Amino acid sequence: MPRHSKNRGDGACFGADEIQASKGGRHETRVNSYGIRRFDECVLSLQKCRTPVITPEGVLYDKESLLEYVLTQKRRARRTKGRQQNEATDVVNNLKQNHEGASQNTNFWMPENVSVQRATITNKYMNSQEKVSDKVLCLVTQKPLRMKELIPVHFKERKSEAIDDEIRWHYCCMTCDRTLTNSVKCWAFRKSGNVVCESCVSRLYLKIECNVDPTTGEEIQSTDQNRLKPKMEFIVALRSGGTAFAASG
Repeated sequence: MPRHSKNRGDGACFGADEIQASKGGRHETRVNSYGIRRFDECVLSLQKCRTPVITPEGVLYDKESLLEYVLTQKRRARRTKGRQQNEATDVVNNLKQNHEGASQNTNFWMPENVSVQRATITNKYMNSQEKVSDKVLCLVTQKPLRMKELIPVHFKERKSEAIDDEIRWHYCCMTCDRTLTNSVKCWAFRKSGNVVCESCVSRLYLKIECNVDPTTGEEIQSTDQNRLKPKMEFIVALRSGGTAFAASG
């Protein structure tokens, strides 16, 4: 057998090693936890929140970044509406020019010779365009963002062990001082905004009869039986980016 038949590329099709060498075929890689958002990072800026607020669905935002995002989206909506209105005006003007002599024709009953009203054409053109909403939607839940419904939250900071002579801070539970991470489900009280872990919510809030905030000791709602609401309405679960494992988060 001649040597030429043993060289690469001589066969009728590529082999597995040749496909991998040409950057083709199937490639698998593991995504580590560095590509996952931390529970205390803003959804918009992906940075640690300076003034953290959450939506009623538990999505965490930095207030400054959120205000800038809302203003930017509203300006964009106004510009889009203005551009569509200008385009509709141009369409009407072009139609008026094309149908300028339609009223002088004798066969006025023909559809192409009927004079077109400005308002009718404008409405038809605007309805055919994609409607621009004034509402700003949440990036995670796609629900309208309302500034009045945002809940300010408060995290408890604690010093961790010094690494390379550098003191680092991390967040912990308000009641048990448990370190909060993506693998620990966090809850926030609507009234106080304090953040606690799931075990403290279960032991110190849900399983007791009185409706009292365990972080402040204040009563959340009155004991009037006619006005009692479910306890779950006074707490919100924070959404995190999950962990690096498929079975959790």
